[in-house]
Amino acid sequence: MMLSFLNHFGFTLIVLIITVILLNFSLSIDSELSNDANKIRKKRQINKLSETSSSNLSTASECSYKSLDVTCLSDAFYRTFDGVCNNILNPWWGTTNIPFRRLMRANYADGVFSPRNVSKTGDSLPSPRVISNTCSNEIVNTTERSINSFFTTVAQFIDHDLTSAANGRDDIGEQIHCDCEDTENPF
Repeated sequence: MMLSFLNHFGFTLIVLIITVILLNFSLSIDSELSNDANKIRKKRQINKLSETSSSNLSTASECSYKSLDVTCLSDAFYRTFDGVCNNILNPWWGTTNIPFRRLMRANYADGVFSPRNVSKTGDSLPSPRVISNTCSNEIVNTTERSINSFFTTVAQFIDHDLTSAANGRDDIGEQIHCDCEDTENPF
């Protein structure tokens, strides 16, 4: 029973991550909002960033934290509260107040906003909903309440872990030092 749950847990987590990635590419809005957004874009004359400019912008946003020295203890018993050194090879990955890098360059139908629905070969792209349903239905019964609740729980955990972690650095990027002996235990 427990092994079966763990197998479902691992597969469910993978399906959840794939679904979240696919849903990011398939956001849809009604045509009225889309038309209004296009009008606003034309008024503001948004310039599309070239791949080089986008890369330079990403690199520039990393300069402030990559210049900070960090020493990771490979034998640390507990994770750090701000996420530094949770990944020994890349100590800044997953750290609070550090910008995320996209896994892939954004690729919108209009270059700025509209989701793609045509592949590079000209074929129609399948709906991410169809893909996730196809993957999920082959192994998991989606009417099972515990699995549906599990998806929600895992998604919230990932979201809260990424966005609500404690800040371990002050406004100028220096480590906040806490003297545990002089700090009242809130629990």
